[in-house]
Amino acid sequence: MGIPFYSYGWAITGTSAPNQQGQFVPAVNPNAPSSGNPPNYAGTVATQLDPALAGVAATETHTFIDLHVIPFSQIFHEPKAQTPYTFDGLNFWTYEDAQSIAVKTKFAREQHLREAFIFEEPDELPDGSLLNAVFNGIHGRSH
Repeated sequence: MGIPFYSYGWAITGTSAPNQQGQFVPAVNPNAPSSGNPPNYAGTVATQLDPALAGVAATETHTFIDLHVIPFSQIFHEPKAQTPYTFDGLNFWTYEDAQSIAVKTKFAREQHLREAFIFEEPDELPDGSLLNAVFNGIHGRSH
């Protein structure tokens, strides 16, 4: 099972209904060659506090999300996979955390997959929490 240590973001193009938190709202795939819809922080409090956000890429490292996105967003977890996502009213980001990794590695164990691999190890958090979550989950440890 593959587990990414990076995130994806989109600037939504439609209106997010109350309690929808940016889910299921029209957006263009930010990785498509003709896309013009990566996250957009123009005119937000985030760019006033950190001008570097003006040129943010649609795919960013986990550390970037922790330092520059989460402080300006609310964090939600998808109910089944427990995958976290953030939404600040315009920008939607999805990524992995220890909680979602625990769900995925439990599934891998139950399916007798016995191992997992990660994408983008340099995007690991400084405390090693993502890699520790993969290791502990695959080995059935609850730490």
